[in-house]
Amino acid sequence: MESGQKSLGDLIEERLEQEAGPFSSEDILKVAKALCSALHYLHEEAHLLHGDLKSSNVLVKDNFSAIKICDFGVTLKLNDKLTVDPPDSCYIGTECWSAPEVIMFETITHKTDMFSFGLILWEMIALCPPHHDKLDIDPNLLKDCTEEEIEEMEMEAEKEYEKALGTRPGLPDVALDSSYNKILEIYYLCTEDDPSSRPSAKQILDSYFTEQKSLMKS
Repeated sequence: MESGQKSLGDLIEERLEQEAGPFSSEDILKVAKALCSALHYLHEEAHLLHGDLKSSNVLVKDNFSAIKICDFGVTLKLNDKLTVDPPDSCYIGTECWSAPEVIMFETITHKTDMFSFGLILWEMIALCPPHHDKLDIDPNLLKDCTEEEIEEMEMEAEKEYEKALGTRPGLPDVALDSSYNKILEIYYLCTEDDPSSRPSAKQILDSYFTEQKSLMKS
């Protein structure tokens, strides 16, 4: 790792510890544009799926002056239709950033990376990994509980977490001004259940960072 670089995951943890709230819309949009530029090249020029896109695989330098994707150890080849080829290739990924088609063992395309990309934007607002709130148990509920009761609560929390995998997390209860509207549009579009309804990286670049249009239906 170069001097002055940190993973976005580390920056998110630091911000959570500082109780600083969501990252600024300006910084989130910088990340969105940089990641889409990288994904556009990766998908449509290199014909590769990153396969494990998450905040810890994004490197940030000097207050978001430079942003890049790292860890290409589990990439998968994409064919001319931008579908993983061969289709039985093993998707590794990290489960809480995985798209529904990964969880359901369905066809993997470049849109699978786009779902994970959307969750990274969500992380920069929520300041935690997707769905990990399902694993949290209120300490007050643990008072006077037996070991068996605690174990049962932990098992129930794990079931709720597993049930949430591959779904769009709800937004946290934080106040976001209108400067976040573009970010939320991109987030909702990229985390659609149906991969064909998600935009490509190029579509996001063209619609949100070039022509300043919107893909959201009016």
